[in-house]
Amino acid sequence: MNIITKHIIVNLMLAIMGFSETATGQTLSHIAAPVYESRIVSTSDIGISITHSFSMDFGNDLLPGVDRMIYPIDPVGRGAFQIEGEGGLEVSVSFILPDYLSDGLSQLPVSFSGDYAGYGTNPMGNSLTLFNPQTGLQMTLSSMPNYIFIGGRAMPPSFLASGTYTGTITIQVEYTGN
Repeated sequence: MNIITKHIIVNLMLAIMGFSETATGQTLSHIAAPVYESRIVSTSDIGISITHSFSMDFGNDLLPGVDRMIYPIDPVGRGAFQIEGEGGLEVSVSFILPDYLSDGLSQLPVSFSGDYAGYGTNPMGNSLTLFNPQTGLQMTLSSMPNYIFIGGRAMPPSFLASGTYTGTITIQVEYTGN
């Protein structure tokens, strides 16, 4: 069997909106939700369909020096992709993940290690099998739509400048021949 590959690129965008002073004089910046822009970059695929379903959303109350985690089981905030293909065939799913979201020279560290991804056949994300998006997975496609949910960790430093921070996630799905 030929190995067929389809890539989807997802651009993450965070907007840090202004600063406000607290009673103690500490400056806090607020980070708005990331916005995804999806596009297929390889259409050599016959039989695999990848659809970007939901955008990852770190929320609009992220504070410098305070990490924010979004888990794949979190119905609010996680990103989601729908994958359809020939049921019963195995696919390999891998990601290219950013280490930072950037705005000019400013960088916002992000992490996607550990169990920050999950897959299943329920569009609501119930009964997910968790996996590390850094290492990817091999899974057998169901005859019904398959879903990949991804979360991550934003780690804003205490000196983060206001701005619009962007990065790219690439998901690659290919038949393994099994």
